Amino acid sequence: MKKAMGLLFILGLLCGGAQAGQKFTAALYGHLILPGDTGYTDVYGKSGFLPEIKAGVSLSGSFFLWARYGFFGQKGETPALKLEAESSQHVFSLGAGYRGKLGSKLGYEIEAGAVLVRYKEEAMGLSSSGSAFGFRAGAGLTYALAGPVFAAAEAGYLYASDKVEDITIKPGGVLLGLGLGVKF
Repeated sequence: MKKAMGLLFILGLLCGGAQAGQKFTAALYGHLILPGDTGYTDVYGKSGFLPEIKAGVSLSGSFFLWARYGFFGQKGETPALKLEAESSQHVFSLGAGYRGKLGSKLGYEIEAGAVLVRYKEEAMGLSSSGSAFGFRAGAGLTYALAGPVFAAAEAGYLYASDKVEDITIKPGGVLLGLGLGVKF
């Protein structure tokens, strides 16, 4: 968590130095994740909760850069032997987006970027861990609440892939989220 916060802070400083006077955003999101890997859903279920921190900086006009960090962990049971299994994923994302207005308080955002998923799984007395690279894309609506505070709703897809002993694993899936943030 400290590394993720440090990454977001450094991104903000770099972008802030290059684009002095531009607007920043910071937000907390809660996502329902619907994993796309059937091997994963057989053990851990068809959905989970992915909390995330997002930071962004406006570049010029409607374009912005963003960084996100989220953590996803679940416990499950192996299908055949009914043994306990545990999985955790740390999701780091960087990308760019476009935002526009639909009204005086309502806006939209479209974004895409790269993703790194650090995963670890423990089952049947064995442990496996590694990194998977991929992409993330999404779109959402924002609503200005009071002053710099805004609410957000978004939908997207996160895809990453790695091969472990001739088995392809695919962390990620469909994301449906709600968030609360601030512009400064």
